[in-house]
Amino acid sequence: MKKLDERRAAFRMDVVSRAICRLKSETVMTSGPIRDISIAGLYLETTAKPAVGTRVGVEIVLSGKHSEMVIGAMTAVIVRHDANGLAIRFDERFEWFAMVPLYFHTPPAPPL
Repeated sequence: MKKLDERRAAFRMDVVSRAICRLKSETVMTSGPIRDISIAGLYLETTAKPAVGTRVGVEIVLSGKHSEMVIGAMTAVIVRHDANGLAIRFDERFEWFAMVPLYFHTPPAPPL
């Protein structure tokens, strides 16, 4: 269900698997867990507060029990931050988003 003040057009998925995002630029280097992700961007939990408008390189790391998958070579811009983290908007659509449900999914509710 969309919030009344929701302005995002892209569907977002909450992250329940271990996934982190690393951001890097000439002035920024931070990483943290991904709270939610869409084809257009993501929300990163971090205490770093780089300026809105900062351009960053993006690397997403999906961690499994015995391995990890790294998705890199993406660029983005920081569009907002709050007390818990920051939001970034990818420069290009996240072309691997179709794989996201394999890693970022909300488990079904237990039967009653």
